[in-house]
Amino acid sequence: MFKTFLFVCVLAAVSAPAALNGVPVSTTSYTFTGVCQDCPGTPPQIGTGTLVLAGYTQGTALSAANFVSFNYTSSKITFSITAAQLTGSGLTGTIPATLPAPANVSIFSDGTIQFNSQSNGAWCTGIACRNDFGLPSSGSWALTAAAITPTPIPQSLLLVVLGLIVMTFIYWRRRRSAAA
Repeated sequence: MFKTFLFVCVLAAVSAPAALNGVPVSTTSYTFTGVCQDCPGTPPQIGTGTLVLAGYTQGTALSAANFVSFNYTSSKITFSITAAQLTGSGLTGTIPATLPAPANVSIFSDGTIQFNSQSNGAWCTGIACRNDFGLPSSGSWALTAAAITPTPIPQSLLLVVLGLIVMTFIYWRRRRSAAA
């Protein structure tokens, strides 16, 4: 019985480093680029946004559960929206399976900041969507980067397993010495 338990403990200790990698979570970044029709400056100014999603499958419906962050910059306005600032179902739409392309994407933050892009390439953003806008065919999404990162699990887990093995071995040695 003890040998079986010891074998299981040793097996757990040997496989623990692999288990410490955790569950992989795919994080994907998408970049929006659009010609800003109302931004000051010549030639026409560009508005850019970066949408970061976790566990999202391209071509499926967006969900607030996938949202990590959105950052937007133009010559007129700059803002960021974090997951904590997203309101209710504040992320809707779909990123097309084939990019670059326009897309229906809506992001709403705490009732004031929003970003909307349409499948015809038109878009708007800012407070009540009144700060920047682009006419049809002026906005497009592209895949920036996709990465699979492990969910961290405390390194102390390995120490706990090793501690249990040592304690079991000490107990076994003392019990064996007492019997002799």
